[in-house]
Amino acid sequence: MANNGEKEVLLLIADISGYTRFIAANQTSLTHGQIVITELMRAILKELKLPLRVSKLEGDAVFFYLVKEGNTREISEFAGSFRTKIERIFAAFDHRIAVLVQSNRCPCAGCKSIEMLRLKVVVHSGRALFYRLDRFMELSGLDVILVHRLLKNNVDGDEYVLLSEAARTELFAELNGDFEQGEEHYDEVGKVNTFIFRPGRDRSAIAPGAFDTPFERWRTHQIKVWSERLMAWGILKLAAFRNLRSDVEQPSPDQPAAR
Repeated sequence: MANNGEKEVLLLIADISGYTRFIAANQTSLTHGQIVITELMRAILKELKLPLRVSKLEGDAVFFYLVKEGNTREISEFAGSFRTKIERIFAAFDHRIAVLVQSNRCPCAGCKSIEMLRLKVVVHSGRALFYRLDRFMELSGLDVILVHRLLKNNVDGDEYVLLSEAARTELFAELNGDFEQGEEHYDEVGKVNTFIFRPGRDRSAIAPGAFDTPFERWRTHQIKVWSERLMAWGILKLAAFRNLRSDVEQPSPDQPAAR
């Protein structure tokens, strides 16, 4: 099909750090734990969409891509606004954490340990093979593998943006400051030069108790109660993360992003 084939792409993964530890520690309240993760995923998706396209929701991460061909202007604009966009994503994530924590009135382990969750973003530039599998558009290739491998790294801390050398060249070719340089080593890939950017934000900007209102307590409680009921009835399946239908939810990858 016309959409199939190898293409130059920008790849990005937004990953919730601490997800495995969070879920493992909350087996007795798994439903509420998944509801929390879903709320945080929605905050990420709201801020980080166009010009990027969603390839997959991967449980604790969202995998985005942008085909370079035909999207030169979009990539240029994305590079120019990258820092602002990243700051907004981290701020939105922190904001949602604050809402969930401050308005929580559930005593379960999952709801009481939301603050352990953090956000990291990995960006890489390379090539990917696009192919259809049933109703879905899949991406494969060494660079797709590499962007996922880069989630497992030697960077100190669990809140940062990691760019491969290829991504840094693509987005910040003339910018030298504000990055911590590093390198990672992977079997069958070898050395990968990396550049770390740590968003500068002040969590104290979200005043303690700002969301601890009767309405917010009622709202967050209702989200958990009704999500749990709908899951029990088989109407809602929060854990069914998978790649999105390419013929419905997203446009063709070789078409410019809609505005």
